[in-house]
Amino acid sequence: MPELRTYSQAYVDICGSHPEADVGADSLWAAKRVAFLSRLYIEQGWKEYPWTSGKPSPMPRKKCYGVWDWDWEVLPSRHLMSHWFDHPYRLVNKARGRDIFRVEPYGISKEALADLAWISERGWDVDIDANKALHFPGETIAISFEKEHHDGS
Repeated sequence: MPELRTYSQAYVDICGSHPEADVGADSLWAAKRVAFLSRLYIEQGWKEYPWTSGKPSPMPRKKCYGVWDWDWEVLPSRHLMSHWFDHPYRLVNKARGRDIFRVEPYGISKEALADLAWISERGWDVDIDANKALHFPGETIAISFEKEHHDGS
């Protein structure tokens, strides 16, 4: 799960534990971007949590052998594990009453677009924005899901 983190934490996560290693400008930029976004989210009152919360989620769930699991079979792609469902987490802002579910895949296929349209048709705003990625900016794409009844703040 991506985390709201400092530059030094992001550097180690993205570039590795050896600061003297030649990691390249892309990795350095990604670490700085994660630190910038993390600070911005924290200043605005957001906290990060795991995707699973017991709250209604854009991903359908079913009980399988007594354990809750994702119900992939209802998605248009019918994938057991859709490739777009990568690096999931939630951003919560209790003061604003907002709960955003987010995934950060490395790409989006036509099957993924069908799944995202299906989720949107069930009352979820779907936002795709590479500039919001926390996992590996410049490589992953942030796909956010929020119930349509939010107040827009």
